[in-house]
Amino acid sequence: MVFTAFFPFLSVTTTASSLFAGFLVDTYGAWRLMPIVLLPLAVACIMVGTLQPQWAIPLIFVSFGLTHGLMNPIVGSLWVEVYGTDHVGAIRALAIAALVAASALGPGIAGFLIDVGVELDLQAFGYAAYCVGGALIFLLLQQCFGERVTAVTVLL
Repeated sequence: MVFTAFFPFLSVTTTASSLFAGFLVDTYGAWRLMPIVLLPLAVACIMVGTLQPQWAIPLIFVSFGLTHGLMNPIVGSLWVEVYGTDHVGAIRALAIAALVAASALGPGIAGFLIDVGVELDLQAFGYAAYCVGGALIFLLLQQCFGERVTAVTVLL
């Protein structure tokens, strides 16, 4: 009951961060924002692994909501910035298919790890490291993204 009572934190944060992300995309470009998208999720995973009290639930939901709200406007705009508009439908379809496949694999992997004795609290730290690693990869790819966006902009 307590857990579900805090879902409005997730909804409000997702909505607010989505609106703010649209402003950020228009101001800075989606490709520049990619390194920060996964960081609130990493914080949420660390909180899942370390905090047990009920008061942590809204903090975790706010962190999840930040990433969820940032993802749609930033990633949706990224495809257009990096690949242009000619094939955006096919690119988005492939990206969504990969996202659905990853969403299907995630619970299975987590369940398998629980079956072999890796507690969810410990898994959360691995998920946080995965998010930070993804953010670092996007940070390292900033120059490549910038060059690609410049090339696509010239073609348009």
